[in-house]
Amino acid sequence: MDKRRVTVGSLIPKQPAVEPVTPSRHPRKTQQDTFIRLQQNKHVFDIKRMKGNLLNTSLKQGKPLEFKCRKGTCGVCTVKIIEGASHLLPPNEKEQKKLQHALTEGYRLACQAELQ
Repeated sequence: MDKRRVTVGSLIPKQPAVEPVTPSRHPRKTQQDTFIRLQQNKHVFDIKRMKGNLLNTSLKQGKPLEFKCRKGTCGVCTVKIIEGASHLLPPNEKEQKKLQHALTEGYRLACQAELQ
């Protein structure tokens, strides 16, 4: 009679050796690196970072931002930047004139705010 012992470990087929994973030279991008989160009225949108102005980029991505003149005079496209403000160029003259103190609270004109 064979008196071999069967253990759970002996039933698992041998796996090939796995090479250790070395960290990449380039840190992995997080959502904060590639998205800008903004709020207009009570709606929050995540916009994928691309070149161009914030309004056009949002509309291309199917985000229903409200807007009217596209010239920076009416203010309908005003949004609050929740995350990713560092991906926007500094406010231009039109934004500074229209929004004044609201700029310090994170508000921008989507038709004027340029993504870098």
